[in-house]
Amino acid sequence: SLVSGGLAQALSGVAAHSPVPIHLDLRGLGRYPPSVEAALYYCCSEALQNAAKHGGPDTTVTITARADAQTLMLTISDTGPGFEPATIGTGLTNMADRVSAIGGELVIDSAPGKGTRVTAVVQTVLQPNSDQMAAKES
Repeated sequence: SLVSGGLAQALSGVAAHSPVPIHLDLRGLGRYPPSVEAALYYCCSEALQNAAKHGGPDTTVTITARADAQTLMLTISDTGPGFEPATIGTGLTNMADRVSAIGGELVIDSAPGKGTRVTAVVQTVLQPNSDQMAAKES
């Protein structure tokens, strides 16, 4: 679960049950404050639902995480049909609100025929001892 295993474990669970193929590249993803993990998990879930709903049978999704000491960047890109950025719906607006609530920024990059890329960038601090905690739980 998200609470016990963090974002990487929760996203692996989502990927295992997704109707569209998901490629995860979560190198360096540790544990973050619960509010950060919850907001980013929500964004991923929402983006995956959008990809599954609008993408069609050949859509694939890639979730990439990049982190350093101060910044966490999560990118969800799909090979779906894309859309006009002017037509952003409530789901994407809610995602942006969730990310801004944790002090982050959500960038949505899409165009018809080009797929969609959603990038969340959050200034956050890796939780201390996250590796030891994960080792204890396994």
